[in-house]
Amino acid sequence: MRHFATILLAGILSFSAARGTTLREQLALADEANDTHARIEIIRRILDKEPDDALSGPLVNLWLSVSAYDLAESALQDWKKAPPGVQAGVTAEILYNRDGKPGEAIALLAAYHGKDATDLDITRQLARFYGAQGEQQKLAALLASAPGVSGDAPLLLQRARAKRSLADFDGALADFALAEKVDAKEAESSKPSYDRLQAALPQIKAATTRLKKNPKDSEALVARAYWYLASEAPDLARTDAETARNLAPQSVAAAFLYARSACAPQKALEEFSVVLGQGDPRPEVLSKLVKYDAVLAAKPRDAAALIARSFQLSEASQFPLALKDAEAALAINPASPDAQVEKIYVLIKLGRRSDAAAALPALEAAKPPAATLARASGSLADAEFNAGNLDLALDYATKALKAQPSANLYKTRAAILQRLGRVAEANDDLAKAKKSGGKP
Repeated sequence: MRHFATILLAGILSFSAARGTTLREQLALADEANDTHARIEIIRRILDKEPDDALSGPLVNLWLSVSAYDLAESALQDWKKAPPGVQAGVTAEILYNRDGKPGEAIALLAAYHGKDATDLDITRQLARFYGAQGEQQKLAALLASAPGVSGDAPLLLQRARAKRSLADFDGALADFALAEKVDAKEAESSKPSYDRLQAALPQIKAATTRLKKNPKDSEALVARAYWYLASEAPDLARTDAETARNLAPQSVAAAFLYARSACAPQKALEEFSVVLGQGDPRPEVLSKLVKYDAVLAAKPRDAAALIARSFQLSEASQFPLALKDAEAALAINPASPDAQVEKIYVLIKLGRRSDAAAALPALEAAKPPAATLARASGSLADAEFNAGNLDLALDYATKALKAQPSANLYKTRAAILQRLGRVAEANDDLAKAKKSGGKP
């Protein structure tokens, strides 16, 4: 890329020379083309002939933009009249990025900012360093005291994010509203996030009130962690979820929220059987998970509660956890039709069709209600149909219809028959579906 830029520059210079343009006219062309390397070379040629403070600053910044820190440092040394703020900012940038000394870089900027707090460029740079180092308290304090922040939308948004991470949600919302007023376009992309925070805030405050009365209220910790996640405050969610896990080690809800806020996908699956990327459970599902967690904490062998929790985990698309609960319920009561059908459904969702099929005879032997057998067989029919195993899908669809006919099952079998080229039979099933009134 650098070689190409050099060739391009040589072409520009020779072309410009042929037309008799000056170096400054060449620079205008490079500026128009936004060619960084050409701009650097032309500015260097100009400065070799005569000092020009108006170009020394851009040269330093151009070197920084391509991470050429040694050359930026050299250009700064050659710029004898560099303003103190520029000297501090460039030196700090080099300390931070080239030398790996963020503490010294921040100390240098903080010292300069103490002398001239009106320099918004230094404010921005120092805020950026604080943010990168996770120094949210210092970032919020800086942007609360620095002049000019209240009229700068990007800095207001940065302050809002810092307050949000510090659980000052009212302050974060106020700063976002101010940023939106200053520059609605700048704030536009952040609006959905703050709308979610606004919606979650009453639940966060309710959980916080409960925790003030009882800091060991694991249900309140889980609830607040959930709403922290909904309001995009994962660090706060992780703290609450971890505390909840310590208080209630068997809580599936706490484990899910901890994995969701603290783990990479592979670790979440391996250590917690949690599948990330499926979205968070709906609030009512989480509430039911918390309820069954409490029941099972008191009665770990409550098969009905295990089945119910498995169902809710399936609703949340957490199928590995749902399978654990279904199998735990079957270990307590092997003849439970509800546990058997839940296991079949979850195995299908996990892509384990042969295991799901192998579990069907046990369900049939338990003589379940017709609707239960129809659900299990219908699920297998759908799975095999989607996998392209049409004959097997047809067997399961017929079995499901024999157990309990329904419009949906007739439509399923009709689709299978159409794929098999048995159009007349398919049309017959569609007529039966219509005759049933379309009721599932």
